Amino acid sequence: CAKPPPAYESKYTPDTTNQLAPDPRLVVDRGNDGVLTAMFSGDSLTAGFYATTPEDAFPALVAAGLGNVNLVKAAVAHQTAVVVAGVVDVPPGLNLAVIELGTNDVGARTPLTDFRSQYRALLDKVRNKNSAAAILCLGTWTLAGDAYDGIISEECQQSGGKYVELKSLFSDE
Repeated sequence: CAKPPPAYESKYTPDTTNQLAPDPRLVVDRGNDGVLTAMFSGDSLTAGFYATTPEDAFPALVAAGLGNVNLVKAAVAHQTAVVVAGVVDVPPGLNLAVIELGTNDVGARTPLTDFRSQYRALLDKVRNKNSAAAILCLGTWTLAGDAYDGIISEECQQSGGKYVELKSLFSDE
């Protein structure tokens, strides 16, 4: 029996082993009731744009794959991290927070210092109310987002989260 690869434990400890970790799996504590409470926060992709049905949007697909999930979606389409971070109300009781931001910031050319501070503010909101939640930070959905992806990766790891780049998925038709 092969030993499974090491996984991130949902504690507030940064994983600095690999910035672009090829294994995006997280160990998420579902709690005593077995229900996973997951928040998806982001822009157009999280809102379900470009999906053929609401069930085909990535938050719904991920939730379906995870099983018994209480899905909390906090998305603002066509907006930057500045707007989303400012309006998202992060609830307590999360086991998992998935953050998908930055793509609109690339297009809007949000100054990197502004992007960093707003992304950090959203991560801080998550951590302040959910100290043991697993955090998954998704990179930008573009080929031109390297500077933003670097910030997402750094800030996510500093919050004890796991970064997953999306650029290779974007370029694969």
